[in-house]
Amino acid sequence: MKILDIIVAINSGFTKITCNDLSASSKYRVLKFKSILNKAFEQIQTLEKSILDSCNIQDIQDIDSKIKKLEANKNRTEEENEEYKTLSNKMDSYLKIRTEMLQDDLTLNDIGTISYED
Repeated sequence: MKILDIIVAINSGFTKITCNDLSASSKYRVLKFKSILNKAFEQIQTLEKSILDSCNIQDIQDIDSKIKKLEANKNRTEEENEEYKTLSNKMDSYLKIRTEMLQDDLTLNDIGTISYED
């Protein structure tokens, strides 16, 4: 399953669904799937942290706010231009690696289909 698909499933509320009206066996399968999704999401978060570390980024929001602040300043000094260039390069490399990561596959073990029963 693509990493992006897992993130979409998590964000769309798959892990928040209830299965009170299902049979016990179907409920178990749904709960198992939710557990597998949660574990996969933890792996994705670990991957994201390693990407941040590899790009030498401690706080992505701080870098983003600094870039916006520097972009707003039209009369930047040489030092500010250098900082802007450095921060932009860090952000670009992070976004490139993260975009590639989102297209990668993540193996979800023990996934099967739930059969339709009358």
